[in-house]
Amino acid sequence: PLPSSLRSRLSTRYSDVFGSPNPLAWWQLPYIALATITAGLCAKNVNDVGGAAGVSSPISAFVGGFVLIFGSRLGGGCTSGH
Repeated sequence: PLPSSLRSRLSTRYSDVFGSPNPLAWWQLPYIALATITAGLCAKNVNDVGGAAGVSSPISAFVGGFVLIFGSRLGGGCTSGH
């Protein structure tokens, strides 16, 4: 368990950075889930489940995707270059 002073500072920091949850933005969760499922089904349909060339493991693919998203949001853009 965390001390109460640290817990209150962490909760304050979280709300300062991320704000309160917006229920109107929750449509993104099923959108991402369906996009992931659809991509997997399409890849399986054309027998291309092996992955991209040069990607050695699912963890490295995840890290690469995280870096892509983090960098684009840090720069104030989106992942498609807008």
